[in-house]
Amino acid sequence: MNNETVPQPSASLILEFGSAILQQLPRDMTSEQMKYWIGDKSRLKNLLEELCTTKFVSNPFFRCISGGEKIIIDACDGKKNFTEADISHIVPDLQDWIQKHQATDQATESTPVSVNVVKKKTSLFNIFSGFGYEADKVSLTPHQICVFIKKYKSWMSKTGCVTHFLVKKEEELAVISMEYHFECGLEAIKHDLSREVCSTSQIVVPKLS
Repeated sequence: MNNETVPQPSASLILEFGSAILQQLPRDMTSEQMKYWIGDKSRLKNLLEELCTTKFVSNPFFRCISGGEKIIIDACDGKKNFTEADISHIVPDLQDWIQKHQATDQATESTPVSVNVVKKKTSLFNIFSGFGYEADKVSLTPHQICVFIKKYKSWMSKTGCVTHFLVKKEEELAVISMEYHFECGLEAIKHDLSREVCSTSQIVVPKLS
C-alpha cells in the first residue's frame, strides 16, 4: 500500500479552482436551483472531471461552457435534414448544399455533446482541428443538429449568438451556423472551414473522452 502523502493545494490554487467552477456553472441559475444542483453528487462529479480535463488539455481557441450538464442528442435514423427543422430562414447557399447532398445519413446512437465558446477570433479550421480528433469524431449529422435545435433551444436563444456545427456529408466537410434573431428566430448559414469567427461564438461537438 502506498503511504505517500499527497501534497495539499495552496490557498491561491483553491481560489483559482473555485473561480473556474463558478465560470462553468449553468446560466440563469436561481439560488434554489443552485442548492439542488450542488446537491446532485453525480452532476457535480461530472463537472469536476470536465474542469480537470480542461485544465490539463487546454486549447487556446475555445473553452467548454456546458460544464457538468448532460446534453444528449437522441438516437437518429439519419433521414431528417434542415428543411424539416425549426429554422426560420435558410440562406440560398445552404439550400443548394442540401439539394446537392440528399443521401440519407447513417443512423446514429444517443450522443452526448458539449457546448464550447470561442475565446478569440480565429478560423473554423483552427477550432475544429483544435479538438485533436479526426473530422468524423467532431462532426454531427444534419438529423442530429435538428434534434439539438429542438431539444436544447435555450442554448441558442441569445440574440446575436451564432452556434457552429461541423457536418460531414458524402466526404465533404461544411460548417452549418445557426444565428438567433429576436424577431424572426433561427437563421441557418453554410460556411467553409476557412471562415473566421469572433469570440463568443459557440461550437457544438460530440463529447470527447
